[in-house]
Amino acid sequence: MAAAVLATFAAPAATAIEYTPAGRIEGMRCGGMPVNMIDRNACDALRAFFARWMPRAQRCDAEARWRVGERFLTDRQTAKVGVAWLERAAQQGYPPAQRTLADALERGRGVPADPVGAAAWWQIAAAAGDADAARARDRLAGALDAAQAEAAAERARTWVVQPCGGPLSPGAAEGAR
Repeated sequence: MAAAVLATFAAPAATAIEYTPAGRIEGMRCGGMPVNMIDRNACDALRAFFARWMPRAQRCDAEARWRVGERFLTDRQTAKVGVAWLERAAQQGYPPAQRTLADALERGRGVPADPVGAAAWWQIAAAAGDADAARARDRLAGALDAAQAEAAAERARTWVVQPCGGPLSPGAAEGAR
């Protein structure tokens, strides 16, 4: 059922994702165990979380998308889904999502490590006034070669806030060609 969860939540082109708590939550994992096999209170908390945030995330609420993305990012089986939600919130211009996405890309959580993408998102979040992102950007800059640094700078320079359903990452259009 985890594959069904991934397919349901990771569909990048969808602007509204159908959500039914019983059908989706059963495929999630809580505390490393399938939801239907662990402490009911933990599962109830997870259900309550998704009941609160998922409808808002589906309506393009950037904070909700960030929270949903972070929740999926906590489990290796659903981390890729988390990155997709974080990308959506980051593209909407939400700095906490930009910072979380940059960290995931840098560490390779949910996706293969992408230092260029991470550097671009660190720069975008730093430009929005995030001091922690500026420190992370400066730290990562020392690990990039000149071509990577220029590619990251170009992505950050050309990035613009995307409405709900826009491209998923800075430079995504170039990567699709």
